Amino acid sequence: MRALGVTGAKRAPVLPEVPTVAEAGVPGYEHILCSMLVVPAATPKDVVARLAREAVKVLEAADVRERYAGMGVDPAPSSPERAAAYLRSETDKYAKVVKAIGLRIE
Repeated sequence: MRALGVTGAKRAPVLPEVPTVAEAGVPGYEHILCSMLVVPAATPKDVVARLAREAVKVLEAADVRERYAGMGVDPAPSSPERAAAYLRSETDKYAKVVKAIGLRIE
């Protein structure tokens, strides 16, 4: 089996010789696996801020980063605002795909 490309915007540290899909010929292509903590919309802002701070601390811990690196994952801690913006952009992007292909729930 031969890897043809990685789907992120940059090459994967564990596969530095494998180009990104964009480098391999599909300009602008990017798809990443994203995991994030989500809370109900009514969660107080101070609680959200504390959860975000604590999550960043965990993701920046050397042992956690090492463990993720062993799985080929590069954690990218973010802020609640950036996470919300990312979710909006992904929703918009895939809404266009759903509409373009006429996808419907049966």
